[in-house]
Amino acid sequence: MLNVNLRKTVTSDNIELSTVVKKSSKRPKLKKYKPGTFDKYVAYGQRHRKLMLVSKGILNGFQVKCKSEKKANNLAHSFRTRRPKIENSKDGRYKLIIKQKENKIYVIKSHLLRKELKS
Repeated sequence: MLNVNLRKTVTSDNIELSTVVKKSSKRPKLKKYKPGTFDKYVAYGQRHRKLMLVSKGILNGFQVKCKSEKKANNLAHSFRTRRPKIENSKDGRYKLIIKQKENKIYVIKSHLLRKELKS
C-alpha cells in the first residue's frame, strides 16, 4: 500500500489538476551505524557527541549494530552512563531513550525536558 494522497484542484478555466502528496511516516528515520563505529579506541568522544546531537534535536535517533550481544550490552551501558550528564546540561532539550534488542542498540529522543525561555 502506497503512502500517498491525490489532491485535486480546479483552476479558473475549469481544468482539474491532480497532484500527488506524499504522507509523512509516523516513525522518524534512524541513522544506522556499522559494528565498530563506537569502539573504545576508534570513537574518542563520538558517543557523547552523538548522544548530544539527539538530545539537541538535530538527529531523531540512531541505531548501532554490534558484532555480539555482549558488546551491545557494554555499549548500551556506556550510553546510559552518559545520558544523565547530557540531559542535565544546558544544551540538552530532549530526554533520551536507550533500548537494546539482542545485538542492536536504539537511541531515540522522547519529549522536551524543559520549555525554552524567550528573552
